[in-house]
Amino acid sequence: MLAEPALQDNNQPASSSRGSVKDYVHRHLYYDEGSSRKKHLDKLFTKMIAVDMEPLRMGEREGLREFVAALDNKYVLPDTATLTNKLLPQMYSELKVEVMKAVRESETLSITADMWTSTANEGILAITGHFIAKDKLVSPLLSVIKVEGSHSAENLAQVIDDSLSSWGCRDKVISMVTDNLSTMLNCADLLHIKHIPCLAHTLNLTVTDSFKVKGLAEFLSKCKKIVTFFRHSTLASEKLKQIQRENGNLELKLLQQVDTRWNSVYYMLERLRIIRQDLTLAISQCERAPENLTAEDYKIIDGLITIYQPFEVATSMVSGESYSSLCIILPVLKGLALKLVDLASTDLQDLPNAVLNCITESVNKRLKPYEKRSYCILASLLNPNYSQISSRQEKEAVKESKVRDLLSFLEDPLPTSNPTSDAIIDVRQYVEKPNIGHSENAVDYWKKSTSKLKYLAYKYLAIPATSCPAERIFSAAGQVLTERRNRLKSKHLQEILFIKQNFKMFNDKV
Repeated sequence: MLAEPALQDNNQPASSSRGSVKDYVHRHLYYDEGSSRKKHLDKLFTKMIAVDMEPLRMGEREGLREFVAALDNKYVLPDTATLTNKLLPQMYSELKVEVMKAVRESETLSITADMWTSTANEGILAITGHFIAKDKLVSPLLSVIKVEGSHSAENLAQVIDDSLSSWGCRDKVISMVTDNLSTMLNCADLLHIKHIPCLAHTLNLTVTDSFKVKGLAEFLSKCKKIVTFFRHSTLASEKLKQIQRENGNLELKLLQQVDTRWNSVYYMLERLRIIRQDLTLAISQCERAPENLTAEDYKIIDGLITIYQPFEVATSMVSGESYSSLCIILPVLKGLALKLVDLASTDLQDLPNAVLNCITESVNKRLKPYEKRSYCILASLLNPNYSQISSRQEKEAVKESKVRDLLSFLEDPLPTSNPTSDAIIDVRQYVEKPNIGHSENAVDYWKKSTSKLKYLAYKYLAIPATSCPAERIFSAAGQVLTERRNRLKSKHLQEILFIKQNFKMFNDKV
C-alpha cells in the first residue's frame, strides 16, 4: 500500500501561500513600516503633536483617522503607544544631537532658568541656552527637569550643574539670567556663574511699587467693577456690542486686571479709554450697572496711561529672543529716564502726579544699578546701534567697570605696531564709527566684520536681558499639563517641549 502523503507537509505550503497573499494585500493597502513615505508622514505627525501642543491620543481619534484616510488611504496614524514609545523619543534624540553639536561648538553661552509648579503640584525647572551659532543668535531649550525634594539654592544648583555637565557646556557658561528671588541669586553664587537679574522682573517691581500710592487702588477698583460687570453679564456684553456696531466701531471687549501682571492694568485702562463713548451709552442702558467713570476719571486714566506706556514698551523691547537684548538695556533705561523728566513738566492730575513721583523714586532705586553692571555696559558698547556712549552717568560707569581695560587707552598716542597696538587700533576704529540704523541687526553687523572684537561681541550680545525665554517654556507647559493631562510623565513633557522650542532652530538635519 502506498503511504499517504503527510498532511502537515502538504498543508504547510498552503498556509504560507495564504500568508503571502495576506501580506501582499496588506502591502498594497498600507505603507510598509520601512517605507520613506510612512516615515515622512510619521515625522510630520509627531512634529504636529509637539509644536501644536496636541494630545498624545490624537492619532486614535476616529474623525481624524477618517480624514487622513481620505487624504491618503495607505497611511494609518500611529497610536498612542507608538507615538510615546518610539516616534517622540526618536525625534527628540535626533534633534538633541543637532543641539548638542551647536552647544559644543560654541565658545561661550549664557543660560536662563526659572521654576514652575505644575497642576500636579510638581516643581519643574526650565533651562535655556543662548549663544551665537553659525553667525546666528539661537536660544534652545536645554532641559525641563522635575525637581525632587527641596527647592533650595543648594538643590537647584546641583540640578543645574548636572544638566549643564550632561550637555558638555558647564565651563562655557558665563552668565545666568533669572528673577530677583534670593534662591536664584544664591544658586548662581554656588555655581560661580555671573548672575544677571531679569530686567522684565525688575521693571515689574518698579511699576508695582506705584500701586501703593494712596488712592490708586480705589480708583482701579472702580474701573475693575465696570469691567467685571460687562464680562459677567451676557446682556450687558451684548448691549455694548450692539452700540459698537451701530456706531460703526470695532467690537472690542473690556480687559480685566490680573494681579500677577502689572501691564494688565495698562491694558485695562487703555481699553476703557478707547471705547469710552460706547461704554458710557451701554452703562446708561443697562440695569444694575456700576457707577460710570466721570470726565475727571478719564483725565486720570489719560495721565496713568502716559506714565505706564513707556514701561510697557520697555518690557516688550527687552523680552525678545530673536535679537540681542542685553545690549539695549542702557539705551532703554536712558529713554525711560528722559520720559520721566518730560512728564514731570506736564500738567497731571493729583493721582497721576503722585504715581509719577513714586515711580521715579523706584526707577532710581531699582533700575539705576544696571548702569554700573559691567556686562550691560560691554554689551551696549559692542552693539553698533548704540556704541557711542554720551550720557555722563554711562561714561562714569565705564570708568568704574572692566570696560576700562578695553577703552582706557583710547586717549593715548598710538604706539608702533604690535599685538597690543593692533587691538587699540581695532577698538578705536570701531568706537569712532557712526552708529548703524536702529532697524539693523547687531549680530548681522559683526557677522560681516573682520575685527578682533567680533569674539567679544558674540560673547556679550548673546546674553538675554530677561528670563522670559525660560518663562515662555512654562506657558507652553501649561498647555500640555492641563487638569485632564496632569499625569503626563516628565520624560514625555521634556520631549514635547524640547521639540516645540528647538525644531525651527535646528531642523535642517532632523
